[in-house]
Amino acid sequence: MSNEYPPPPGYGEHGQYGQTKPRNGLAIGALVLGIVALLLSWIFVGVVLAVVGLILGISARKRVKRGQATNGGTATAAIVVNVVALVASIALSVLWVVAGNWLANNGGEDYAQCLAQANGDQAAIEQCAQDFQQDLTNAN
Repeated sequence: MSNEYPPPPGYGEHGQYGQTKPRNGLAIGALVLGIVALLLSWIFVGVVLAVVGLILGISARKRVKRGQATNGGTATAAIVVNVVALVASIALSVLWVVAGNWLANNGGEDYAQCLAQANGDQAAIEQCAQDFQQDLTNAN
């Protein structure tokens, strides 16, 4: 009597239940890029990652339409997340530029120069802050 069991049956290309395995690394990569771009949307890097992720997501969706991949939902989700990340990144980039211009026009450069001249002296730093606050009050 033999204690050996027969080998398990082979499944071929179709997996255990007759389903083809998703073959679309582009969709997963695009989704990961979209999530990271969304997390980094407050800095300009988010724009770059979202654009790359959007290109990969569109390419992945085209592969699904041609029948070369089966995870169309992941590709669609990647496109949506990357579009949201792109819009958020552009909006926040514009906000940074506007805020920087406003700050520069309302005493920000004087404040930075004052802090540089203070050389770590706490009393001088506090005076710089008070002067800057006064400049902001006068600007409004």
